[in-house]
Amino acid sequence: MRLTLADRDKIDEPGLKAIGAKGVVKLGTNNLQVILGPQAEIIAGEIRLEIA
Repeated sequence: MRLTLADRDKIDEPGLKAIGAKGVVKLGTNNLQVILGPQAEIIAGEIRLEIA
C-alpha cells in the first residue's frame, strides 16, 4: 500500500508491523510503502473509513 503523507515522521512503524505489515519502505520525503501482502485491500478500506 502506497501512501503520501504530510508528515512521515508521525508514522508508527512498530505499530504497522504489529498489525501485520511485512515491511515499511520510505520513498522520497513524504511517501511511504507498507508491505502488507494479501490483506492490503482490507486494511486500506479500514483506513479510508477512519479518515472519512
